[in-house]
Amino acid sequence: MSFLKLQMLFEKHISPIAGDGVVLLGGVLLTLSFAPFNNPLLAIIALIILLLNWQHVSLGKAVWRGYLFGFGQFGTGIYWVYFGIHDWGGINEIISIGLSALLVAYLASYSALLGWLMVGYCNKHKVIRLLFVFPAAWGLLEWFRGWFLTGFPWLQLGYSQIDTPLSGLAPITGIYGVSWLVAFSSAALVAMCYFRDWRRWGVLCLLLSLWGTAQLLRSVSWTQPLGKPFQATLIQGNIPLQRKWLPEQRDDTLQTYASITRQHWDSSLIVWPETALPVIYNSLDPLFINTINAEAIAHRSDILLGVIASGERVSEFYNAMQLWGETKGTYYKRHLVPIGEYLPFQPVSNVMAELIGFPVSNFKKGADSQDLLYAAGYYFVASICYESVFGQELLMGLPEAAYLVNITDDGWWRNSVQPYQHLQMARFRALETGRYMLRSSATGITAFINEKGKVVSSLAAFKRAALTDSVVPMIGNTPYMWWGDALALAIFMLSMVLAFLLVYRARSH
Repeated sequence: MSFLKLQMLFEKHISPIAGDGVVLLGGVLLTLSFAPFNNPLLAIIALIILLLNWQHVSLGKAVWRGYLFGFGQFGTGIYWVYFGIHDWGGINEIISIGLSALLVAYLASYSALLGWLMVGYCNKHKVIRLLFVFPAAWGLLEWFRGWFLTGFPWLQLGYSQIDTPLSGLAPITGIYGVSWLVAFSSAALVAMCYFRDWRRWGVLCLLLSLWGTAQLLRSVSWTQPLGKPFQATLIQGNIPLQRKWLPEQRDDTLQTYASITRQHWDSSLIVWPETALPVIYNSLDPLFINTINAEAIAHRSDILLGVIASGERVSEFYNAMQLWGETKGTYYKRHLVPIGEYLPFQPVSNVMAELIGFPVSNFKKGADSQDLLYAAGYYFVASICYESVFGQELLMGLPEAAYLVNITDDGWWRNSVQPYQHLQMARFRALETGRYMLRSSATGITAFINEKGKVVSSLAAFKRAALTDSVVPMIGNTPYMWWGDALALAIFMLSMVLAFLLVYRARSH
């Protein structure tokens, strides 16, 4: 019995509601392909489930099942958003659940739109829509989601493949090219079922060739060491957010970081996490700054720390990095978190925030173009928390920079999957740029990541400790550094154009 006959039997004897449940489960399976579960094969299986349940259905049903798939994916993949809204926003449970559900509903609409496209466009040409339309449309929608309304590129398909052969494509196309290849793999396996001749084996050979090429690319060294490795220390203070901003806790926090720092003066660079100093930087005791700064200079060490810096006006604040030591410098966060660090769509959003009692943060955005910071003898690209999930934005300053530094505070999300997902995305940034990534997190996960995207060493979450390791400064360009996301977008657009031409040709005969 052929695969398609089995599918027809399934559709005949399984109720539509049960079919909807299978699609919802497929979305959940996709979540399990990402960190911390790390089952990359499930990403391909999940998309196969989605594609099979888009066969022989009406347009409305395709949209509904696409929505269910997205709801299963994001409902289980970003549930941690609730903790930030409820625990730290001070919003009651009902409103927090409602706001979290709204975000999930918005994100699920992308796969609903994909369902409309798959069934509403070239529905009679299944192989064309599978091999050309589906992978390209998936990639385009991920790209759109990555910048629309400031962007939310969480759970993009390619991240699930960081430890598989497909990651070899990342230094060339970035995350979107890897997502395309995952989607193409699922679509190709389904498309093979529609062939009974040499074309089935042709599709299989094409798929194996793509996977084999990606595997070969993993062994390519796009960048090279620049000088000798240097030693760095990343501090994970693990000060609970419930206590971090209490005035009576301030001195203890400062002394914690100072004490751990003094144990690692043998490191060329010491990194404190995001907002390590729980006070406006300009109001910090000058004696504390001068003392630590003088000790750093005496030991030929640089200290990079997360601070809140005030602007020219009293009401202006920046989420920033401050560099202490012989070389001074400041980096101001460029890509702020909507709602968390500022409210978009003002003044309407301000009125809504007041109605539900949501505390309003109003950080100021740093300039798009900022001078590179210089520490441990090399220039580096700085990023703060959320910025590490935007691949093309981290290309600014490359190839001049020799390594990457990301400081973050993932303590807002309790002991959830969020820190693991965030680390997985940071690994991709190292792989895309061929640079070491130094990632210091307030509560975890702190890690050294090499130029291949591999975690060299790390600290478990919710542990107060320091992590010391060697960093290899790198020089050179990966192909992705030359063209950013443009190559992946060109592939998507070319695929859509080819699909249109093939459909037009088929209809004209």
